Amino acid sequence: MRNFNAILCLILICGDFVNSQSLYVWQPPVKSTFYYQTSGILNYGVKASIYFIDFLRNQSAIADLKSSGRRVVCNFSIGIYERNIADSNNIPKNLLGNLVPGMYQASFINIAGYQTSGVGSVMTARIDLAKQLGCDAVQFDNYDYYQMNQITGLLLNYQIQLSYFQYLAYYAHQLGLAVSLKNNISQASDLFNSVDFVFSDNCDGNTASCNYMDQYVNNNKAAFGISYRENYLNYITDQDWQQLCVQYILKNYSWLIRTKSQDGYSLRCTIINQQNQNIISSSSYKIGNSIALILFVFTFIFFV
Repeated sequence: MRNFNAILCLILICGDFVNSQSLYVWQPPVKSTFYYQTSGILNYGVKASIYFIDFLRNQSAIADLKSSGRRVVCNFSIGIYERNIADSNNIPKNLLGNLVPGMYQASFINIAGYQTSGVGSVMTARIDLAKQLGCDAVQFDNYDYYQMNQITGLLLNYQIQLSYFQYLAYYAHQLGLAVSLKNNISQASDLFNSVDFVFSDNCDGNTASCNYMDQYVNNNKAAFGISYRENYLNYITDQDWQQLCVQYILKNYSWLIRTKSQDGYSLRCTIINQQNQNIISSSSYKIGNSIALILFVFTFIFFV
């Protein structure tokens, strides 16, 4: 609790404090390879330098991934009460809003009083655990709902959500952990100095919805993302998926195409050199025909 109060004092005095880092913080290179899985039995066999995982449900996986040379981004909810997460019992029940549509036994959390309500201390304890277990970065999830008060049953606004994120990002940075911004498009510009890279699974390559990520890549902050096959029912051939991938490759994003079932079909958008050097792990294989892209050859990598 002492640490929580100390950080709170810094927030109240310093305002936008989030770029103050006392320890080395890892920053993933632009165009890094990655794999994202936050449910199901974790697939360790993907040839990727960075794994995004649900660390509260996969704590033992972190050491295994680190021992094989991977970096680990630890994803967890900061705005949803999940009854099957042990430390959720530390969140006062009077702070719970409506049930979350589509999620089993989950409720929205009132983050408005995070400074004193106990919510902030629960989330900083999760960050402490991420550090203890060896995570390289944290990714905050399930909190971007300040524009959904009728659904959540809460009274939140832009500034409350922004301050809450900045507080937790600052705390993580003080522990030497990098911070990822997941989605939250409306606050991406205001949080640019608070985070070290960005992730989205809400983008559509045919619209401008991903353009906010350009600011990050153009300033040497990596951009990661996923397109779900279920959102592209008209995409049938390998060439269809190649054309989608090219849009992200040309922007220097790291990108996956996958099913919403996270233990299912997954493709990585990538490029290899003109000599077509084999960069595919034994657990993956290429599908479709490669297409010329400037001085490179483009291909899919399929995870099984």
